[in-house]
Amino acid sequence: MRLNVLPLACLALVGCSSQSGLLTKDTFAQEVEGRTAGKPQSCISPFGQNSIRTVNKQMVAYGSGSTIYVNRLRAQCPGLEPINTLIVEANGGQYCSGDRIRTLYPGSTIPGPACLLGEWTPYRRP
Repeated sequence: MRLNVLPLACLALVGCSSQSGLLTKDTFAQEVEGRTAGKPQSCISPFGQNSIRTVNKQMVAYGSGSTIYVNRLRAQCPGLEPINTLIVEANGGQYCSGDRIRTLYPGSTIPGPACLLGEWTPYRRP
């Protein structure tokens, strides 16, 4: 029975995914420029139409406007590339440390390897 549910769960997760665009080091620096890093937190609540995006092989960012949350993954994630769709396997209604992320290569129906989220650091405008 679990095998029958897994494909449906993967399809449901794709709805929570976004086409991730790799941010260059300069772009990321511009995005957090003038912002102050806050205290890291275990979970954030997904909100609005903001998308999670790839910064590099060990970092993703979420949000826009006054707060951007940056997550440094527990290890490098081989699938974090600009052309891949990023899938968050959230447990509950939040994105939390320890939740898994996967990537989906264009034209593929099977997600890549799982990587674990770390803590989220908010960067806020003063």
